[in-house]
Amino acid sequence: MGALKKRLHDEVVEVRRAAVFALGQMGSKKAVGALIESLEDKNWFVRGDAAEALRKIGDEDAFEPLLKLLEDEDSYVRSSARGAVMELAKPKNRGKLKKLLTHPKKEVRLTAAMTLARLKDADASGELIKFLNDPSAAARKDAVAGLTELRQSKALPAIRKLLHDQDLLVRLQAVVAVTEFKDQQSLPVLLAIAEDNRQDKRVRQIATRAARILVSETSRPAVAK
Repeated sequence: MGALKKRLHDEVVEVRRAAVFALGQMGSKKAVGALIESLEDKNWFVRGDAAEALRKIGDEDAFEPLLKLLEDEDSYVRSSARGAVMELAKPKNRGKLKKLLTHPKKEVRLTAAMTLARLKDADASGELIKFLNDPSAAARKDAVAGLTELRQSKALPAIRKLLHDQDLLVRLQAVVAVTEFKDQQSLPVLLAIAEDNRQDKRVRQIATRAARILVSETSRPAVAK
């Protein structure tokens, strides 16, 4: 491992990337300190790969250094850092994440809200509801997923509207959400989607399954108390 750590400082970018990848594959927590240093590498590939390696190793000591990368100038680095932050976050990190809910950059706010949702912290719901109307389809999709995980039924009216979203993945996520919520008000819409030949085949199939689930819920006999 010592030889690999030395290569993290090699002049050649490809050598540093190879060393980062190898350390990540090894999965040893002894490499965490060296990989955290690589989060500040001058090359964006190395920074992003280091974030991914730390995600694989899963050491929570990397959480705070990874938070800084959410503001990196490169989208690959930010994406890698986001995945790592969401996986490595622990309940003790809630305070730092909640502070980021008011961050000026919406990408940071969304990451913080999604991470809090994974931690089952309802304080993220307000920010996630805002993202249901975001211009970014990816943000809308993530917001629906987060609110579903939190079981925030107050978001259902807005989620129902997304059953007609222009983006396929958002519509699919909305169908999954109303199914998880067992939302009977969505049943007529789901049936209409299932019969609409203009809809994407995948949406129609999932809507059909969702409608069957909701119908079965309505026909299920009440349990005697």
